Order: sequence, then C-alpha cells, then structure tokens
Amino acid sequence: MLYSGDLVAWIKSEDLHISVVKPKDDQTLAALVSREWTYVVDLQTMKIVWKGFGSYDGSQPSSADAGLDELMTLLGP
Repeated sequence: MLYSGDLVAWIKSEDLHISVVKPKDDQTLAALVSREWTYVVDLQTMKIVWKGFGSYDGSQPSSADAGLDELMTLLGP
C-alpha cells in the first residue's frame, strides 16, 4: 500500500507532471483544461507503461483518448 510519503516519492522519481486543482469558476476551468498529460500505470509494479501529452492549446487529439486506446491494447482481447 502506498502511503502519502511513498506516493510523493514515486511521483517525483517517475518525473510525473501532475497537479490537483479545484476550479473556482468557468474561466479557471477553461484555462486549465488545456494542460493535459495522461499516464497508464501498471498497478502491480507501479511502473509507468505509457505516457502521452495532448497539447496546451487543444490543437492535438486528447491524450486521454490515446491513453484509453493504449490501455485497451495492453489489456488485450
């Protein structure tokens, strides 16, 4: 089980780009939705098996969609 200190250490060691934000209004939400990283993590090993970045301006396809596709590929039929 990951404890908070272990989780923070894991995030730093894997160089994850994360943030936790509770938007206060529509303007904040509109400004933050463009920052998009997606990670697929093997929960047994806590290793990142795939990571993707969409775009800051929304000009590229969503990395969440690509991440879900990759997850389904890794899970197999």
